[in-house]
Amino acid sequence: MSGTEANTRAVAGMDLQAFNDTCFALVDWLGTVEMPEDRVGIREAGGCLGGILVGLMTEGKATFIPGESGNVAALCGYLKDDADPHRAAILTVIGDCAQAAVAAGRNLEFSLAPKG
Repeated sequence: MSGTEANTRAVAGMDLQAFNDTCFALVDWLGTVEMPEDRVGIREAGGCLGGILVGLMTEGKATFIPGESGNVAALCGYLKDDADPHRAAILTVIGDCAQAAVAAGRNLEFSLAPKG
């Protein structure tokens, strides 16, 4: 995607296998989470978050689009309070990436990698 800036963020405390396993578990978990009914954008962000997680597992990167990223960041904040520490760590970094795309006002591509 032209005009997309590439960045890398690290997720502490996980090796690559744990990172991928946690992303996979998050995708499964998303399907069971009760989304807030009063916030349509956050419910729709669940699909975006699922796509981000799949992109991280398959390609090691994901693109954050400013128009969708505000709701993705809000959803990550909503979910991380009920998540285990590994899931919360990934959700925190994804939320930070989404906020960065909103702040920049342009598409940002992030590679999320485990950091030992």
